[in-house]
Amino acid sequence: MQFKVIHTEKKTRRSAFGRRGLSLFLSFIMLAGAGTLHAGQSGNVPAQNALWVGQTEEVRPFDIPAGPLVEALNRLADASGMQIVYDAKQTEGLTTQGLEGTYTPKEAFEKVLDGTHLNFRFTESNNVVLESEVDHTLTLEVQSKELKVIQPERFAENEADPEKEKARDDKKEEATRLPPVAVEGAGQIDPKEFVVNETPTATKTETPLIEIPQSVSIITRKRMTDQAVVNLAQALKYAPGVQSATFGVDSRVDWFKLRGFNSTWNSLFKDGLRLSMPAGFLHIQTEPYGLDRVDIFRGPSSVLYGQNTPGGMVNLVSKKPTLEPRRQVALMLGSFDRKQLMVDIGGPVEGTDELHFRLVAMARDSDTQLDFVEDNRFYFAPSVTWRPNENTTFTLLSHYQYDDSGNLANFFPVKGTLFNNPLGEVPTSRFTGEPNYDQYTKTQASVAYQFEHRINNAVAVRQNFRYFYIDYTNKQIYAFGLQADNRTLDRAQFFNRVNADSFAVDNQIEYKVQTGPFKHTLLTGLDFQTHRVDTRAGEVMAPTLDLFNPRYNQSVLNDPAFSTAQDITQFQTGVYIQDQIKWNRLILVLSGRHDWASSETEDLLTGGTTKQSDTAFTGRAGVVYESSFGLAPYASVSESFVPVVGSNFLGQKFEPETATQIEVGLKYEPPGLDARFTVSVFDLRRQKVRTGDPNNPLNVIQTGEIRSRGIELEGIMALAQGLEMVANYSFLDMEVTQSNDGDFGKTPFVTPDHLASVWTHYTVPSGLLKNLGVGAGANYTGTTFADDANTIKVPSYLIFDAAVNYRLNHWEFAVNLRNALDKEYIAGCFSIACFYGDRRNVMGTVRYNW
Repeated sequence: MQFKVIHTEKKTRRSAFGRRGLSLFLSFIMLAGAGTLHAGQSGNVPAQNALWVGQTEEVRPFDIPAGPLVEALNRLADASGMQIVYDAKQTEGLTTQGLEGTYTPKEAFEKVLDGTHLNFRFTESNNVVLESEVDHTLTLEVQSKELKVIQPERFAENEADPEKEKARDDKKEEATRLPPVAVEGAGQIDPKEFVVNETPTATKTETPLIEIPQSVSIITRKRMTDQAVVNLAQALKYAPGVQSATFGVDSRVDWFKLRGFNSTWNSLFKDGLRLSMPAGFLHIQTEPYGLDRVDIFRGPSSVLYGQNTPGGMVNLVSKKPTLEPRRQVALMLGSFDRKQLMVDIGGPVEGTDELHFRLVAMARDSDTQLDFVEDNRFYFAPSVTWRPNENTTFTLLSHYQYDDSGNLANFFPVKGTLFNNPLGEVPTSRFTGEPNYDQYTKTQASVAYQFEHRINNAVAVRQNFRYFYIDYTNKQIYAFGLQADNRTLDRAQFFNRVNADSFAVDNQIEYKVQTGPFKHTLLTGLDFQTHRVDTRAGEVMAPTLDLFNPRYNQSVLNDPAFSTAQDITQFQTGVYIQDQIKWNRLILVLSGRHDWASSETEDLLTGGTTKQSDTAFTGRAGVVYESSFGLAPYASVSESFVPVVGSNFLGQKFEPETATQIEVGLKYEPPGLDARFTVSVFDLRRQKVRTGDPNNPLNVIQTGEIRSRGIELEGIMALAQGLEMVANYSFLDMEVTQSNDGDFGKTPFVTPDHLASVWTHYTVPSGLLKNLGVGAGANYTGTTFADDANTIKVPSYLIFDAAVNYRLNHWEFAVNLRNALDKEYIAGCFSIACFYGDRRNVMGTVRYNW
């Protein structure tokens, strides 16, 4: 076999580029099937299309004319500064469309090889290996400056010869293999990146965003750092179609809506596995310092993830071990006496090339804008990755989080906030509870792993698993009405204790095959999850409070007796299949899933038990056309379902709610520019919503429907000169289209018609002010209604943020202003209660990296 080695002496900067470390170890039946396929495949090499080592991200000029591929490769080697190694027979008769303009080397190789049936991968020393899609692989060995090419023997087609396999294994032992490649961790990205063009969230495979026929946004670690994000609501507010902090300041729950639907209860995921609990018991709040990024997948996503609210899902991606050393210590001081210490260290375990670790920790002591309410937290997240070879990865993840605070769910009356009160306006710092009673403590912990093994170029198996535990106690005095004197608050005392845990496992097999001109990425999976909730709650009337002259600690309050005591267990099992089909520039995505869901609720006060079982089929079909100049129109239809626990007055079990969405749009990634622009138009309908029975006022029937339709625009770019920008706009037309409750034709409450935001950050690239960065942002939320009848309107608001940062050697200094103009605004109201948004918050951060 003849080989070509194209060599250049140009030196380039290399940076780590991550490939997902999610993995799978399937049930015995699925593994047996995978083993059968393995025996029939040729080769046993790293996966194609896998950039195990990311090369330079520097944009370079390229001028490569269309014509023979061999000539183009010579030009490409010179322009990129890379060594290219390939089998000469692979390029015989092949041509390329060429390229002209400025690109990163990765982009240049993709375009030059487009349509040639050749793939490429980077190695550690500015080398690029070309591989055919018929399992033709080269392994490189670099010793000093000498390049050695090793060609592994191949399996006989459709048979496994033990003697040949042993001989091949002996040769492998004699040959020096490449050391483990430097990735940022499973599914992670460079923390300096602002624009990311690939995520596994939407398809569970490594798929470029431009090939996904739905709307997806990625909030990177860099954006969260630049904006000094301290909770998930702040991370989400610069994304299209997302309404975050819908009920103002709240340290208990990360509230958010997607495309107008409350997505808090069923749409929060972490590392691809559901975090959600049964509705009403999810008090999970994520520590953003422990996240590498946040993926937002808009629209129904049940086809891969099971029960899910119609608006979409938010997937939190954890920081994971890195192969390159990373060490950071940071101190944050800010408004409301905030003191926060953060540590992030990781890298190889000394003495081994196979083990890598990461430890992320944070401790915070802070007051809040509400009197008597604190926001204290301790977070600790160790993880380790074992990579025995380039085909196998096992990552063990864990975290522990303890929160101790007062209760930020502070209800304010409509008079004195939204409407005029003759006695004045209620201060945004007013506390309507009782300092000697209100308390909120919470413990969260999890243990998880992600396993992946690539059997050969065509087949990979993965398993993701997590056990999650949460325990919280909520003691609260809350206001529920204002008396006629406009100052006396009626209050209630609420006590709630919840202990809950969950198991989730997702098994996957991914196959890459080609049938004629069609390339298939076929994914099959089996997932299972169970949630157990033990809840106790009690509520009684509490002493009133003077809203404008409060006198606290009026009496010693004992916890009320339990009026609710339940043990709830939920199960879900799902089987799914997905095929991503490529033909030239056309991409077709077809998915289907069947779910079995069940629940059991035991009433500990009455001794009764309620059981319920449901099944559902959901699907998705989408098509994308990726043009040669970066424009990709797409269209899709997708479905979701959510089980509804309980029965109506007649004893009939509720059926699962369903939703169907039609979405069309355009995605554009300009050649030579690190940018992406997306326009999406959607019509989303939530069906089988509960509404009153016109024939029986005591009964409820599932004939309601809510329609959400609108348009979303998103633009994100990072220019070589140091300018980064993200801008988005969403218009939402949401309406109750079927109902017997008097809200027909109305807009659901706390749903804005317009959302818009822009964030820019500029870093001076050279000169006296080199490494000085300035950032500015604006966030607009349109008008909402406080009631289903649309009689109470909450005004829109516009908030400004700002940032200044400076990097000097290992040191970073930053000052961030949130709500820089200190605008006083109402984040939302429902019926008799309103919630204030964040007041101005100033934070200073010092980081030391080494």
